[in-house]
Amino acid sequence: MFGPGRRASAALASLAIPALFEMAKSRKPEGPYDDYTAENFASKFETVYAEDMDWRARRGGVTKEEVRRQAAESGKPYSDATIDEATRRVNQKFAESRTDVR
Repeated sequence: MFGPGRRASAALASLAIPALFEMAKSRKPEGPYDDYTAENFASKFETVYAEDMDWRARRGGVTKEEVRRQAAESGKPYSDATIDEATRRVNQKFAESRTDVR
């Protein structure tokens, strides 16, 4: 479950770090780029995280398809009812977390 423009696949998880690094370099869009340092990393991370959470809130939380994909990574089968309930619970927790900070 990734925010706008930040998609990942299960195939990426199986890549060795050197292969993943080479793939990332080959797919890197044209700059300019922000500099990340030890001093500014936390602030930049928090900004991107907040943008992702705002995006997710605008679209109404996670979708059943996102929950289903995440569940499939466990290798266990889940019923539609279980996916529906998990989606409801994740979105409820998400909504509660948003009201705590806003």
